[in-house]
Amino acid sequence: MKTVSCRLLLCALSAAVPAAASTYVPVSDAALADRAALIAEVTVTAVEPLDGAGGLPATGYRVRVERPIKGDSFREASLTVRVPGGVAADGTLAVVWGAPRFAPGERLLLFLTPRADGAWDLLHLGLGAFRVLATRSAGPIVLRDPAGATALPAREGSHPETLAGERPRDHARFLAWLAARAAGRPTPATPANDRADYLAAVPPGELRALRERFTLFQYGGHNLRWFEFDDGGAVPFLAQAAGQPGLSGGGFAEFQAALAAWNDDPDSTVRLTYDGTTSTQGSLGSPNGLNQLTFDDPSHELTPFDCANGGFLAYTFAYADTTATGTFRHLTFTRILSSHIVTNRNIACYLNFRPSAGPSILANLLTHELGHSLGLNHACGDAGSPPCADDPVLDDAVMRSYIHADGRGAQLGSDDRTALRLLYSTAAVPAERCATDAHTLCLGGRFAVRVDWRNQYDGTSGQGRAIPNSAQTGFFSFGDPGNVELMVKVLDLGDANKVFYGELTDLGFTIVIRDTLLHEVRSYSNTQGNCGGIDPSAFAPLVVAPKRASLGGCRPDRNTLCLLNGRFAVTVDWANPGNGTSGKGVPASLSALSGTFYFTDPGNIELIAKLIDFGDRIAFFYGALSDLPYTIHVLDTASGVEKVYRSTAGRLCGGLDNHAF
Repeated sequence: MKTVSCRLLLCALSAAVPAAASTYVPVSDAALADRAALIAEVTVTAVEPLDGAGGLPATGYRVRVERPIKGDSFREASLTVRVPGGVAADGTLAVVWGAPRFAPGERLLLFLTPRADGAWDLLHLGLGAFRVLATRSAGPIVLRDPAGATALPAREGSHPETLAGERPRDHARFLAWLAARAAGRPTPATPANDRADYLAAVPPGELRALRERFTLFQYGGHNLRWFEFDDGGAVPFLAQAAGQPGLSGGGFAEFQAALAAWNDDPDSTVRLTYDGTTSTQGSLGSPNGLNQLTFDDPSHELTPFDCANGGFLAYTFAYADTTATGTFRHLTFTRILSSHIVTNRNIACYLNFRPSAGPSILANLLTHELGHSLGLNHACGDAGSPPCADDPVLDDAVMRSYIHADGRGAQLGSDDRTALRLLYSTAAVPAERCATDAHTLCLGGRFAVRVDWRNQYDGTSGQGRAIPNSAQTGFFSFGDPGNVELMVKVLDLGDANKVFYGELTDLGFTIVIRDTLLHEVRSYSNTQGNCGGIDPSAFAPLVVAPKRASLGGCRPDRNTLCLLNGRFAVTVDWANPGNGTSGKGVPASLSALSGTFYFTDPGNIELIAKLIDFGDRIAFFYGALSDLPYTIHVLDTASGVEKVYRSTAGRLCGGLDNHAF
C-alpha cells in the first residue's frame, strides 16, 4: 500500500499535482546488462530539482561512482541521474509510479544510458535501479522494487512472481555475473528461466521489512478521490481519435468496456461516461484539463516498448488540487481534477502475442489503469501488500499488481468492489476473509498477524505459531508450542487502531500485520531491551458517521430555500450601494442539495448555494455572480443553529465552510 490507507493513489503537496501509475513487462537481467551503456555501483550524494523536457518535472540525483562494472571509457568520479517526477518551477509536483525515489547516502546499482544534456537516464525507468542492502540471513544483496508499477507476464503461461525479476540477488555473485557478461566471458544461466546462481534466499518477513524501508521514500500527501459522484454527477472520459496501432477497431470498444466495468458495481456511486473521441493528446507535462486515453505515447515520454525484451506498456496520472479536500470515512481526500491514461509506442507486438489476445489484454489493462484513476492502489503482489498467491480473492482482483492476461478482459473481482464501496459509498464495508490458522492471528475481525523469527545463536528460523486469546489479543510461540515468545494486540480507539506488542524473547523476529480490508501492511521487529513497542496510529478507522436525520422543519416560500430534505432554511439579504436599493433574494431549487437566488431580475442569477452531508460533518458551499454586498443566513431547523456568511461590495467570490454543521 505504499504507506497510505485504502489502497489509494498517492498525491502530493502543491496545488496542482500529477500522480502516475505504470504497467510493464519484466525485462531480464541479461537484456538490461546488454543494453545499458554504463553499469555502476554508486552512492547518492545530493538530490536536486531539474527542469523537465516538455514540461515534465524531474529530479536529479548526484551520485558518486564507487565501482564501474560496464563502460570502460567512463572515468568520471560522479554523474547526475535524471528520474521523471519531482517539483517544477511553478511548484507543481509530478509523482510517477514506476519511477524510483532515492535518498542521500543510499547505495545503488544502476543500469544507465547517456542523455544529450550530459545527465544519465535509468534504463527502463525503475527497472534499471537496484538498492544495495544488508540482510541478517544472506549478507549483502541487491533488490529492486518498481515503486507501484504493475507487471504483465513476460510470455504466455508465465507468472510474474515465479520469475527472478523482483527477487533479491546476492551482491557479490550478481556483480561478478554482470562483469563477466560485460567482458564477453561465459556466464551461468540467466533468471529468465529461474536458474541463475546469483539469486539470494531471504526469509519473507525480512524481505518485506527491507522493501517497506525504501517505499517510504515516495512523495507523501493526501489520498485522491473524485468528489463529483457524491452529488450524483459523472466524470466524462474521451479517447484520442488516432486509436491504438495494431489493434482492430483502435481500442475504443475495449476502453468503453473498461469504463462500464467500474460503472456496473451496484454498491458504489461511480459514474464514468464515454464522451467520444478527441484530436488532442494527453501528456504528463502538458495537462489539457480533459480526462482521456491517449494512444502510442505521441509526446515520447516513455522509452519505446521492446518487443524482444519488454518494458513499459502504459502509464496513468492524475492532476489534483490539494487546496480542495474533504473527509470521508475519517480519511482526508484531495479532489482529482483530471486523469489521463497513455499507452506506449510499439506495444502492438505484446497485445498480439497470441491470436486474438489483444482486445482482452487491452481491456484488462485499461480497467486496471482506470482503477488507479479512481484512487485505488494494488490489492496484492507489490512491496506494500500481501503475495497474491496467499489469497485467491486478491489474486482475482483487477487491481492486483500484475495484469490478468487470461482472456477475462474488463472484469472486476469482489475485492475491487469492496474497494469501490470503501471509496464511493457510505454503505457499511464488511471486513474481508481474515481467519486464524496455524500461523495467523485474526484480530479485530480485520487484521491478519503473522510472525517470522530467526535464532541468531544457532541459525534456525521459521514462522511463529499463532495462539488465539481474544478478539483483540493473541500470542506466538516459535519452536516449542508451550513457550510463548510474543504478545500482540490491536485496539480500536475510534480515531485509530493502535498496535501493542510485548516480547518474552531476545531472538530476531518480524511481526507483519495486514489490514485485510485496506490491504495496508505494518511490520515491527525486536526493540532495544527486548521489551516490545506501541504504534499509536497504525491503521485508520473505518467508521462512517450516520447521516443526520432531516427533520423537515424548513418551509419554502418566496424568500426561503430549503435544502437537505427540508432541514436547512437558506435566505439572502442584498443591497445595492449604487442606487440605495436593497431586498431579499428570491430562491429557485435545483435539487435537494442546491439552489439559486436572484435579486431583482428572475433571469439574472446572482448566487448559488449548496449543502452536502459528508456523514461526519455538513459542508456549505456558495458561489457568486454578483459584486453587490449580500448576507446569507443558513438555519439548521433541527438544532436551531444559524450560520451567517457576508460579502462586501466589489467582491466577486463565493466560499466554503467545510464544517458548517
